[in-house]
This record gives sequence, structure tokens and C-alpha cells, in this order.
Amino acid sequence: MQNLTRKQRHLMWQAIVTLSTLFILGIFLTPMGYGIVNSLKSKQQVSDSSAPILPSEIMVIEYEGESYDVYEVPTADGETVEWALVVKGRNNSQFIDPENPEAGLIDWEGRWRTLTPVRELAFQWGNYPRAWNSISFYAC
Repeated sequence: MQNLTRKQRHLMWQAIVTLSTLFILGIFLTPMGYGIVNSLKSKQQVSDSSAPILPSEIMVIEYEGESYDVYEVPTADGETVEWALVVKGRNNSQFIDPENPEAGLIDWEGRWRTLTPVRELAFQWGNYPRAWNSISFYAC
């Protein structure tokens, strides 16, 4: 430290003060960011404790007139694929490949409740107009 020039010490001190200030500012603004992110979520996602931080919904596909949730399914060869759960079973379930639904149902052995659902970003921009219209603004 003795070999540092006065200019280098001054620059290091400025860097420490700036980084400390940014850290404190980040802590201070975190609740506001959390509120903004939550304001863009659906009611279901806000109440779901396992939902990710960013606004998203479980991916759903249509197959033969019905809607099915898409899950990340491990296969026998070690890969993980995205399939839609059609028939729920305790230890055996049937899935459909969204990219090739003509192939028919795929039998899978395992507990479907342990699978991770595939989510896609879904910002609920309609929350803002809905909130604006539900509040009556009257002059006193």
C-alpha cells in the first residue's frame, strides 16, 4: 500500500465510496422493483409460492380439443424433453409431443408430480388499466 501514489489512493477511495453507495441504493430500491415485478403477475402466480420471480405462466397446448400442461420430462436416454401431460397416473403417465402430436401418446414411467412445468414469460400489462379503472378519483 505504501507504493501507491496519492492519485491511485484517491481513485481507490472513490471506487469504494461509489460501490458502497450503489450497494446501499440497490438495497433501498429492491422493494420497489419487487412491487413492479409482482404488479405484472396474474393472481394465480402471485399466490403460488413455487412460482418463479419473473411473471410467467405454465405452457399449455391444445390437443384434440383439450388443453394440457407441458412438463420437462426425462427420457430413458438421459435427455430432457418438453411433453404435454395427457393421462395422469400414479407411476405411469401418458404424454404427447407438442412438436409431433401425430405420433400419438407416449407412455412414461415415473411420478408426474415430480416433473417441472415448462413456463413462458407472460407479463400481465392489463393489470394497470384494470387498477386505474377500479379506483374512483374525485376532487375533494
